[in-house]
Amino acid sequence: MIHKILFHGRNLNPFDYLLHQERLIPAEVIQGDVDLVSEGIKACPFSRKYTSLVLSFEENLDHDQKMEAIRSYEDIAYAGTDDTDILRAWIEHKDKNRTELHGIVVNTHLSSGKRWQHYFDRVDRSLFKSWQELFNMQHGYSSVDDPARERLQSIPGNRLPEKKSRSTRS
Repeated sequence: MIHKILFHGRNLNPFDYLLHQERLIPAEVIQGDVDLVSEGIKACPFSRKYTSLVLSFEENLDHDQKMEAIRSYEDIAYAGTDDTDILRAWIEHKDKNRTELHGIVVNTHLSSGKRWQHYFDRVDRSLFKSWQELFNMQHGYSSVDDPARERLQSIPGNRLPEKKSRSTRS
């Protein structure tokens, strides 16, 4: 499993991509109220109205496994916060031969009306990376950091200057 925060948060309707884009296997809301979260995003007075995240699994998970992943993530992400103070929805994508759980979290603390964001990259990256690896080990899920998955050689691709890029292609 990979945990990734997607730094968007300015689009007024993230559900256009998550739910309304045509896919081979339709997306499914597995937790939360999309209409309520959409209204929360529209009403949010801050420039970063929501946080978008994904938990991406190489494995195909059953319903209980998905709910366990969400519960475990939320236990870490929202520790010390009342559940009813957070608007969020979880959407599942299965169209890439993997399980992707997309979360949309409104960046407003409902009780106080103050800006609230559960993830600050510089501070929280190591915490969430540790959670990701622990969760993968406890449940037997694949990890991108597994030494067995390491590539023997890495070609830089299109990041090289044109002159050097041509020499790698020949």
